[in-house]
Amino acid sequence: MHIREASIAEAVTVLSAITEFARPATEAEVIARLRGHRALILVAELSGEAVGVKIGYQLSEDCFYSWLGGVAPTGRRSGVAQALLEAQGVTVGPPDSKSKTGDSKSPRLVTDNEEPVRSEYEPERAFQTEALGDLLHFKSINPIYGTYLLKVLPHAAASERIQALEAVLEFPGSLVRNLRIPRADVMPPGPFTTRYLNPQLLTRGLASPTELGDLPDDWDELPPEERVWPLMFPDKLLRLFQAEFPAVGSFRTMPVWAAGELLTFNGDFNKLVTTRKIARQEGVVFRHVLRFVLLCDEFIQHLPEDSIWRMDLIEIADRLTESCREVDPRTTDMMVESAKEADPLLGA
Repeated sequence: MHIREASIAEAVTVLSAITEFARPATEAEVIARLRGHRALILVAELSGEAVGVKIGYQLSEDCFYSWLGGVAPTGRRSGVAQALLEAQGVTVGPPDSKSKTGDSKSPRLVTDNEEPVRSEYEPERAFQTEALGDLLHFKSINPIYGTYLLKVLPHAAASERIQALEAVLEFPGSLVRNLRIPRADVMPPGPFTTRYLNPQLLTRGLASPTELGDLPDDWDELPPEERVWPLMFPDKLLRLFQAEFPAVGSFRTMPVWAAGELLTFNGDFNKLVTTRKIARQEGVVFRHVLRFVLLCDEFIQHLPEDSIWRMDLIEIADRLTESCREVDPRTTDMMVESAKEADPLLGA
């Protein structure tokens, strides 16, 4: 028996041979699960044939999560599963236990039958900094993600900034198909994406080349359910953020191009809804655009007076506000005024 490290593609091939799996994990699903973790993928070979697989990743310095694995029918009753477990080099059992798979200094193994114990951050002292004010001003977005966007979006292209802000607002999934973010050949990525974001995701193992737009020649011929779809700019940004700030907690983004498309139509709401065939959902899009305007105002408060991005946001917010006034002036003015009311947390 020979045990070696393997690629995700090899692991998925072995998983597909395990008959107990009603639907084996796909390559895209494995990539998504391992994103941001130090992973170990092992396969076991008998007579040159890969018959077993173990996929796991590090939760902390002293905790290893054995996520997925199994042995194909042709490799059973040969000690393959135990050999793979030992090859992971972890300790089995409670935190202070020892076993033949490791010693007390080895990472401890946890499986789906046990709730992983994560090390908790235990602050001793906390001191207020200027960044606290930034956190309190954000209402429409996760405040930590908001401060993250403040740092990275000044380097992004104008269209990418709009994408990133629109994506944090809730939007009906049924409408996204009519307001998709344009493809890269229609709206090319900026230098921030091509020179920094994509390389970061690739070298950290947070995205595959296909997800970054390097599509195989037969991609168009694959059934839709087998395709690995390219990531949109907001998806890429969120992946990098979650890798750098894993303790923030999970939240989702929805890549959509509604406010951006309205700007493309020079603020003509009627042209937007008729061209995109969403006249019945005009009210949903209207409220989304208004919330986008309010989000722009939240970011404007944080940007320096001479910031180019600040001036762009002011112009965008003004144009979209006028577009909304043409549809429903009363609701538009009411929402804009309510956003200016004093916040009791800020005392202003």
